Amino acid sequence: TPKPSSAASDVYKRQRRETDGGDARVNRIFLTEKGRQFDKKATALVSKIEDEAVRGFSTAEVETLLSLLQRIKKNLSDKPEDIWREEH
Repeated sequence: TPKPSSAASDVYKRQRRETDGGDARVNRIFLTEKGRQFDKKATALVSKIEDEAVRGFSTAEVETLLSLLQRIKKNLSDKPEDIWREEH
């Protein structure tokens, strides 16, 4: 069996799995203490990046930006297979 990459190995150290008592086919995944610490740091970092990205924008501008990005996402997800198909 190949060893998982160090990144994958690190992920496994941040979580633990437990079989569901009512259904052995179901595994529940929980963060370990190390995982909770990582989540806290990652959340703080993402918040800082988001704040920097919209620095100087008004609240209304941020709301408009988010609305436009949601519309773009919807447009691209409606028929994603058509985007890459060449029609000549």
